[in-house]
Amino acid sequence: MSSIPKHFGRSVLSPDLFIGRDKDLTEVHRKLFQDDHNALLLVNGQGGVGKTTLASRYYHQYEGEFQHLAWVLVENSLIDAVLTLASRLGLSFDPKMLPEERFQHLVEHMRNLEGPNLLIIDNANGMEDLKENILGLRSLTNFKLLITTRIETLGSSRMHRVGHLDKTSAFSLFYTLYKELDVSSGNTLEQIFAAVDYNTLVIELLAKNMEVLNRFKNAYSLEQLLADIQQKGLLAFRQGGSVDTVYQSHSPALREATPEAIIEAMYDISPLEELDKQLLSILALLPAENISFAHLEELLPDISQLDQTLNSLYQKGWIEFSRLEKSFRCSPVVQEIVRRQNKGKLAAHASSFIDKLEDAIDDSLEINLFKGEDFEKTSLYVRYGESIIAKIKNGPLQYLTQYVGNFYFAIGDLVKALNNFQLMQVIMDTLHQQEPENLNLKNGLAISYSKLAETHSELGNLDKALTFFQKRSTIGLELFEASPQNVTFKNGLAISYQKLGDTHSALGNLDKALTFFQQYHQLEAQLFEEFPQNVTFKHGLAISFSKLGGTHSRLGNLDKALTFFQNQKVLFEQLLREYPQNVAFKNGLAISFSRLGDTHSKLGDLDKALTFFQQYNQLEAQLFKKYPQNIDFKNGLAVSYANLGNTHSALGNLDKALTFFQQYHQLKVQLFKAYPQNVNFKNGLAISYYNLGVFYKEQKQSPKTAQKWYLKAQSLWEELNTSFPNHVEFQRNLASVKKRLENLNES
Repeated sequence: MSSIPKHFGRSVLSPDLFIGRDKDLTEVHRKLFQDDHNALLLVNGQGGVGKTTLASRYYHQYEGEFQHLAWVLVENSLIDAVLTLASRLGLSFDPKMLPEERFQHLVEHMRNLEGPNLLIIDNANGMEDLKENILGLRSLTNFKLLITTRIETLGSSRMHRVGHLDKTSAFSLFYTLYKELDVSSGNTLEQIFAAVDYNTLVIELLAKNMEVLNRFKNAYSLEQLLADIQQKGLLAFRQGGSVDTVYQSHSPALREATPEAIIEAMYDISPLEELDKQLLSILALLPAENISFAHLEELLPDISQLDQTLNSLYQKGWIEFSRLEKSFRCSPVVQEIVRRQNKGKLAAHASSFIDKLEDAIDDSLEINLFKGEDFEKTSLYVRYGESIIAKIKNGPLQYLTQYVGNFYFAIGDLVKALNNFQLMQVIMDTLHQQEPENLNLKNGLAISYSKLAETHSELGNLDKALTFFQKRSTIGLELFEASPQNVTFKNGLAISYQKLGDTHSALGNLDKALTFFQQYHQLEAQLFEEFPQNVTFKHGLAISFSKLGGTHSRLGNLDKALTFFQNQKVLFEQLLREYPQNVAFKNGLAISFSRLGDTHSKLGDLDKALTFFQQYNQLEAQLFKKYPQNIDFKNGLAVSYANLGNTHSALGNLDKALTFFQQYHQLKVQLFKAYPQNVNFKNGLAISYYNLGVFYKEQKQSPKTAQKWYLKAQSLWEELNTSFPNHVEFQRNLASVKKRLENLNES
């Protein structure tokens, strides 16, 4: 045995750079030598984190403490890798001998070597492979065995986990490899590190790539690199050609390849079971953060062995597990590789998950679960949806984009709502062109136009809103004529008439608005007559009464308006008795009280008006208390305060009036601050200024204070009129405050 060389495995390069791992090195040595007998240590961690670098540094730094050292790389199986040592040990085998028999024979031979010895087995990622051969390895009592692996646990085997680089070490590594780095770029570089999960290999490759690209001139900045990673993905940044690395080099020489090829080679999804691939696809589409098992279980009810499959992926090193939070996480590096290797199958793999996610978001919006944990959960699911939309892009996500858009519309984030509805419209248009005879797809396109129109209306873009509502109405009529018995199409056409009426009303075209509201009412009345038990049609009929009443009120037909509002109130009272937990019906009844209060106020019956406004305020306060995240209820409560303020002011109850005006103003300030792009909230804030001005001028006889509030209102209405010159209400409000200021100056 004396002829056995000290190094009888493959040649091992000593790493040129060894940054941030000194404590790991010391700890590995301690764990290997803390027992006198054989020690087997699994050095585990994610791909590219630096396990091989740590092992090679250990090999060279401590080689003087071992009689013999050997390094093997697992490419196919652990047995095949270890058997490569046979020739260096002077062993030969009968050609008929099985690999398992050869392995046992080799192990017996190695047990005769004088120790202590070191055997490093690199890249041993096969769980079953290790389980089958762990006893044979443990029998090498004269060897310290260091195995690099992604496997998280293996029975009672001792482990040393290699984590990501800390921030200081990551900066040091990047600076060392990219000499031209501007030291002022620390914040950008930190964002890059976070985007790649502080993965050691990726940081090394990015630095080397930047060095190549900017060797002769500043061709590619860190800001461009960050933007490419964030917008295009980890494997789509600009590359300057091949770089050198020792990662997965199957020879003693450096390996040269593109950064993209090196990163993608970290993981190979092909050997995994189909269910493993499906779950990885789903996790690769979600945010790179902890996803609770409870949420995965809720959204993947059809997978009976979900816990075992997730645990298997964790044990194999594909995903991380937090025992404290009972959650799983897929790193952004693994996510990118999975998306690349599973390209073309992502939507199919995630289809059932997406269906459940859509249902969960839609259900929460339908019953207005905007409170506490329910709101937080819905917000989280919406973020999951956004992540999927961004990563699948133009896949069959028309409903997911719709529900995500609905959520943002409901909470007042109109920009995000518009972005999702625009994507929905693109997807629906593509699907409709592929199947022009499919009426359901055509109806989906119509709905996308309606969503865009509603959002533009809230943003104050009435011309755009009108255009989209007209498109929606045109398609709605075509659908109704093609299938007149389809109640969904008939109801959709009715709603399109309502929206056209709303838009023409905002534009000041009251005659056109009235015509559309009458068409809306006619269709809803027919539907309710045909299906009197259908609460949707009864609800629609109640709203049609409200629209007709509002238009007649503006036209000065107060008696007609009062009748319509009374009909609205009766229907909502019936609906709420039948469905007392339905918040939409409760809110509808509240609005009917408001409309009746307005009408009685105009008719001069202030006592009746006050009663209805108090009922309106009571219901809106209940709704807002239960659903504080719902901006419609918050806005409704604000309006109820304004109504009470105006009525008490007219009745001479000045202290009460001022209190209500101040409460109205306070809520409007909050709404506008939270959603500055919502023109209705900006208009409402201006009205709150105006109301305070009127109060101080006419009731408190304080002209200077009144002028202050009038000027604030004037400033906002001037901005609104400049941005939205076709909006009649803004024109009317600006004219009114200017008149007030003129009268104030004259007095």
